[in-house]
This record gives sequence, C-alpha cells and structure tokens, in this order.
Amino acid sequence: MPPFHDYLPEPLRDGEHSVIVAMGAPHRTPAIGERQGMAYTAFPRCKQSQRGLPMSAEERVKELGIELPSYPVPAGKYVQAVLVGDLLHIAGHAPSRAGGVPVIGKIGAELSMEQGVAAARQAGLNTLSIIKHHIGSLDRVAKFVKVIARVHAVPEFTAHAQVADGYTDLMISIFGDAALCARAAPGMGSAPL
Repeated sequence: MPPFHDYLPEPLRDGEHSVIVAMGAPHRTPAIGERQGMAYTAFPRCKQSQRGLPMSAEERVKELGIELPSYPVPAGKYVQAVLVGDLLHIAGHAPSRAGGVPVIGKIGAELSMEQGVAAARQAGLNTLSIIKHHIGSLDRVAKFVKVIARVHAVPEFTAHAQVADGYTDLMISIFGDAALCARAAPGMGSAPL
C-alpha cells in the first residue's frame, strides 16, 4: 500500500498537514502518519485534473459549479468546529438556504422526501463552508470519519438513510471514496426549526 500522503491531491507546504473530518465522533484519532497501518485511509479520487493528477476537492467544487454559502452563525453558545490534532470536529447544524434562511418543517408533513434530500445536501454545503473556514482549503481533507445526519420527520417516516444520502452524495462528488464513512441517520421528533 502506498504511503498515506501519496493519496493527497497536492503536495503540502512545510508545516501543513491533512485533516480528518468527524461529525459527532467522540474519540481521539491517531495523528495522520503517526503509526504504520493507519486507522483511516484516504482513497484516490477517480477524476483527473487537466494536469493529469487526481483532481483536488477545490477543483471539483469549481467544476461542479458549487458556490459555498456564507459561514453559518452558531445558534447558541458553541463554536462551529474544533480542530484537535488532525481531527476536525464539526458541530451539528440545521440546513439553511442562501442568505441563511432555514429550512423549516418535518419530512412527511411540511416537507416531501425530495425536499428532505435537498435539505440534507444544503446541510452538506454548510459543512463545506465550515471546513473551509477552519482549515483554509477543502484540499486538506484526507478522510471523513463519522457523520450523524439527524432527520426531522414524522413518526411514520422510515427513509432516513435515503434523506442522509443527499449529504453523502454531495461529499462523494467532491471527495470521492474519502467521503465514505461511518454514518448514523436517526429520526428526530423535534428540532429547533
């Protein structure tokens, strides 16, 4: 198996390091390259840039025509992300449309399944904005570790995983297999919005 950093799209400058992203992961992850047989592996992206190298996350965002939203303002007394070693912990956040307008409603009541999938994708765009704000470039993301996609839905709703796929599909389109991670998609009976 090639060394871990062989999978990164661009060489890192001295003093820089890759970041593993976790949403809701409560444990400490070993630093990248800290030991042989690393706990997490980044996979090469299949898309190639014009230079013949694997396309970087930043290049994919441009190629897909994705415009990242403004950095979301926390809704309480917390910060949006904390970097501990090489692991970026991201706070949970509700989906919001352009200009910070929240998506309001429950799937199966005010929102359709399709609107729920779109809301999950929007939560992913907000996540990308948070990542970029905290580590400077999406190219520094090496691997997603865990995502908890809380799905606000009526009690009869059972397609939580399909809603969460709106988030995961966005991340895979940018980061490739490095976005595949442990994931939970619990239903929520109530939510702030």
